[in-house]
Amino acid sequence: MMRLEERYLSKAVLSTFAGMLILVVIFRICDKLFIFVKNRFMPRMLHFSEIKKSLFVTRFVAWMRQTKVQKLLVVLLVFILISGFGIYKLLISPKSTLSPTIDKTIELFYNENQNRQVLEEVKKIEIENPDKTNIIMCQILKAAAYCEMKELDSASHIINSITVKEIKSDPRLEFWYMSIRGLISFRMEKYSAAYKELTQTLRGSFSEERALALNKRILGRLCLESKAYKQAIDWMDQSSQHFTRVGLDKGVGVNERIIAHYYFRSDNLPEALTHLTRSEAELKKSDDKEELFYLYIDWIDFYVKDKDFDNALRYASLAYQNSLELKNNSMVALALTNYGEIEIHRNRFDNAIGYLRKAMAYYPNYRSQRGRIIASLDLSHAHAGLSQMSEALKYAQQAVYFVANSGQMQLQENAYEVLAHLHEKLHNDHLAYCYLDSAMQLKDCSNSYVSDLNKAYQYSKTGLDSMSFKVMMLQQSRKKQLVIELQIMFVLLIIITLLFITSRLMKKKNAALVKKNMEMLEERKHYSALLQQNTTIKKKNKSETDSEKLDLLYGKLIKWLEEGKRFTQSDISLDVASKELNTNRDYLSKAINERFGRFTDLVNKYRIEEAISLLSDSQKKTSQYKLTIIASQVGFNSSSAFIEAFKKQTHLTPVQFRKNITQSL
Repeated sequence: MMRLEERYLSKAVLSTFAGMLILVVIFRICDKLFIFVKNRFMPRMLHFSEIKKSLFVTRFVAWMRQTKVQKLLVVLLVFILISGFGIYKLLISPKSTLSPTIDKTIELFYNENQNRQVLEEVKKIEIENPDKTNIIMCQILKAAAYCEMKELDSASHIINSITVKEIKSDPRLEFWYMSIRGLISFRMEKYSAAYKELTQTLRGSFSEERALALNKRILGRLCLESKAYKQAIDWMDQSSQHFTRVGLDKGVGVNERIIAHYYFRSDNLPEALTHLTRSEAELKKSDDKEELFYLYIDWIDFYVKDKDFDNALRYASLAYQNSLELKNNSMVALALTNYGEIEIHRNRFDNAIGYLRKAMAYYPNYRSQRGRIIASLDLSHAHAGLSQMSEALKYAQQAVYFVANSGQMQLQENAYEVLAHLHEKLHNDHLAYCYLDSAMQLKDCSNSYVSDLNKAYQYSKTGLDSMSFKVMMLQQSRKKQLVIELQIMFVLLIIITLLFITSRLMKKKNAALVKKNMEMLEERKHYSALLQQNTTIKKKNKSETDSEKLDLLYGKLIKWLEEGKRFTQSDISLDVASKELNTNRDYLSKAINERFGRFTDLVNKYRIEEAISLLSDSQKKTSQYKLTIIASQVGFNSSSAFIEAFKKQTHLTPVQFRKNITQSL
């Protein structure tokens, strides 16, 4: 595509030539007009004044027709046009040019896995006292580098500090901003937002080949996640074409690996093998250990599905070796998790448990939530394989706690299905039904998301065809107006009927959700009691491991929160808790992150459980309190924050919960 500067230059050149042509035409018209006046009116002039005027006109025309004068006028016109060209460029073209170092930094970023160098180059630009445009571009590139370094909080903070006003006037900044914002949303697993932001980059007046290549790769990955495979392949093909044009063969290799996912999930193993082989050939040329690591993980999945466990173990060894060389704990944990999954498929459950427990110890913090969820579910499978049902339930429940705040519907659905299966084996039919119902609801949400994604894809790819179709439909509607009106009336009748039925079903569904939340509250209280009992036992043990110390500290925190309902204090914080427990803030944070997630999420869980108790207690009349009062009593500073947290945990608003509590109890 033509760059923004090239478009403005072409417009300026065209306007210059057009201006020159118009001025030449005007000059020739004036010349002819003067001759006409001379020949037409000179014989009829009687007064001296008129003769003077006519003589003046005659002399002026003669002077204008001289060659030297015409040359002087041409020089003057050129000067005026050049000045106009400069004014045009000043007013219409972008007000600032990007620093050459910016181009170098962009190149480093799109070469992949050179994010430290990107940050170093940004620092160099910032030292040069750049203008506002370059400052904003530095912020965008800094956010991009932090995003790819998995420091998503920093990346999100930087990109959110840029206001829309600052970028709206410059299509270049708008393109780069939306590209990196879409990348950050994708890494943070905000898939709907990522799709919306990245499709906007395809419609602007400015674009850049390398950025388009990465943007379309991410769009393809989003479609793969939502099982929209046809669209995914289309996006990936377009991405590979962009990478090829800019000479980034490594990007093509990564795309080949992602395309292999499609064929792998479609059980087309021969095609998956072809694309994985191509990917390995391209990535080995660049010797990018990080990309090779993820390729080895894909090879493991391929050979496990093909039941070739020897090759699966070979690639697991390569992946583990790469992760150690890269000194990346998340990668080490992922390699160990894959070792565990191989052992599960070989029915060597004891070995699998060993690998998976090591993996759990390596996941550093809540950003590795997905890995811990998968490892927990695998541990549940392994213990179930050894008929250790209590341990299997423990790890499945742990996966549910981890997945509750992750926003990953597919993993959440898997966790609920595992719990339902385990409770079914233990003949806890009611709990099995509750968890299975939750899994089905998540499946419905996932299907709805796929539908929305397909609509967005169709909009971005076939907008013009859609408009033509609407025009055609409008023409047909004029011919069949009566029929359409009858159809509309019929459809409205169906919609009203469906709304009535849906309303009735929603009431039943909400009542079931209330009942399920009350049961899960009791189950969590029981779990809390078991945790306290386990903490008491561990206190007696003098030789404690680091993990047991963290378990003990976590148990103390739970006890401290529950004593006097400290979680209802609106000013409670991690600093306050660490001082009260006489421990280091970071150490306490580590204990919470490895066992639950963020401290604020843990406090909110207790607050919502307290709110449920207040809303369900009709004897004390707390169930009739205003939501603002209940929110204040359980520790929230605003009712909006209370409603958001309540809905996140119970899948109901407080009003819906209160409305249905009588039916459930």
